[in-house]
Amino acid sequence: MKLFDYRCVDDYGKDYYLFFLKTKTYTALQMSFNICEYPGWPHLQITFGGGRLFGMFAYAWKFGFDLDLFSHTWRWDD
Repeated sequence: MKLFDYRCVDDYGKDYYLFFLKTKTYTALQMSFNICEYPGWPHLQITFGGGRLFGMFAYAWKFGFDLDLFSHTWRWDD
């Protein structure tokens, strides 16, 4: 278990990920902030269930923010 972890990914912009209390399969709190190359329509998405206790995604123009509480750990195939 890691108390704190982070990651930065370049994929049509910059994505910054923060993890708190991370295990191999679950994380207590994970957040991401992204700056996209292409603008888009603003939207807000709130989710319950589907592998998470609570999730929120907000996007406006070129900026996005994602927050998940007690969810499956976001993974990348390196």
